[in-house]
Amino acid sequence: MSRPTPVPRARLLLAALACSLLLPLSTRADEGGLSLLVLSVGKDSASQKSAAVGAFVARGVFARNPRYSLLDVEQFLDQAAEAPGRALITKGLAALEKGGHALDENELDTAISSLNDAAVSLEQGAAYVEDIKPYVDALLRLGSAYALNAEHKPATEAFRRALLVDRAAAWDKLPPQAQKAFDDAGRKVDEGDRYSINVFSTPSAAEVYVDGVFRGATPLVVERLAAGPHVLRVVRAGHRSAGKVVKVSSADETVQFPLKPTLKASELETILNRVHTDVVAGQGPVLGELARFAKVDQVYVQSVQSTATDVRVAAVLVDNTGSPLGQGERGFTGDRYRDELDRWIEGGFRTGQAGAKDAVNKDISTKTSSNYTAPKGGGGGAGMGKIVGGALLLPVLPLALVIGLVLLLLAALCWYLVAGFRLPGTGFYISAFQQTERTITFIAGIALPIVAVVGALVGAGFLALGIALMAWGFSEKQSMDAILAGGGGDAAVSQCVSDPKGCRE
Repeated sequence: MSRPTPVPRARLLLAALACSLLLPLSTRADEGGLSLLVLSVGKDSASQKSAAVGAFVARGVFARNPRYSLLDVEQFLDQAAEAPGRALITKGLAALEKGGHALDENELDTAISSLNDAAVSLEQGAAYVEDIKPYVDALLRLGSAYALNAEHKPATEAFRRALLVDRAAAWDKLPPQAQKAFDDAGRKVDEGDRYSINVFSTPSAAEVYVDGVFRGATPLVVERLAAGPHVLRVVRAGHRSAGKVVKVSSADETVQFPLKPTLKASELETILNRVHTDVVAGQGPVLGELARFAKVDQVYVQSVQSTATDVRVAAVLVDNTGSPLGQGERGFTGDRYRDELDRWIEGGFRTGQAGAKDAVNKDISTKTSSNYTAPKGGGGGAGMGKIVGGALLLPVLPLALVIGLVLLLLAALCWYLVAGFRLPGTGFYISAFQQTERTITFIAGIALPIVAVVGALVGAGFLALGIALMAWGFSEKQSMDAILAGGGGDAAVSQCVSDPKGCRE
């Protein structure tokens, strides 16, 4: 009797290969929020300063939302891991930590040396001092170290420099020996002269920060600065930040900042020169081009046009394909531009996807000389990505169940062959002498049901995720529709124009 041909190993492993179809696509982890690019573009040269102010306001609104991680535009456009100025900030913070530890251990010489290094490094990196507190802390600790070392004059000077930057500065660990020098420094600041400085930049319309506080856009007159050193910093999208410590000592002092363009500044500028029409419309190919260029999850762009009396802002929030998530347009009175823009973005964009709309935002839409025009079709693309994505996940469970049933049938066949029975219709079987084949078939008989169960669980998970995404998307779309439909109408605008006092009540 001839020996029957054994079942090929490849055939026994075919089902195991098929189960790979059940492996889910890897999903992106949430690493602390959606990456977001925020831009504010002036529609003409007269609107550039208002656009710069709008950029500061918009970044502040989105920065308050933990869902978002704002793109560092300068670093992105320069394609550099770290600018030299940022390295100085890192060096200064390290020196501050070392000096603070030495001061705690009463190692005064080391403390004075390290804290002086910290202050100098932070001053040299003034272009990137976004948070002024470490600089003030370095000076307060330096003054304390000098006072403990019985050096009253340098202690007073260190405290004076700290209080010039932040008059409310204080340190809860101020030693008693340093109190007199601290009080003397405070009196010198309060009794000192006050001057104005003129801040210019090339190009103009750069954000100006004095001692860590936003003061406006260039060209700018900063008034009533106490005589002494102050930290100035200017920022403009597409250019490298600039900054320095300016010793204010005379009236009408002028400070000029020449700004250098980043490596990819021209590419960004080319896109922004064409973006205004799409921003006003709430959609368009340039928005998609900008989203692809920035390589972020979402992009917020506002087009700003200002006159002598008011500012009009059109804004749009899009996803990484350029599809709109929200859009609106509103006018603002000049003297309340910053506050009203902050609340408008807060209500209509920052919390728009969460479905939030507070009473303050509703008050703005009915009591300012402006209106909020909803785009055609309501909320546009808000929530549609989640709805479509959820719908695509729903068929995964039925597919997993079908494949699982096939795997269970194959497992039953494996156990049938392991038991020594012939393969029906072929006469094939695995003899007792074919130990390798029997082992593979035995393992497959155990593994295939496990894979089938895991596949069914994964499919159920995709079904639940799909349903949740669709529900979220529908809720998000309804919320955005409600927000976009909630602005004031033309009648409110006419009333405010004819009766401005009534709008300010």
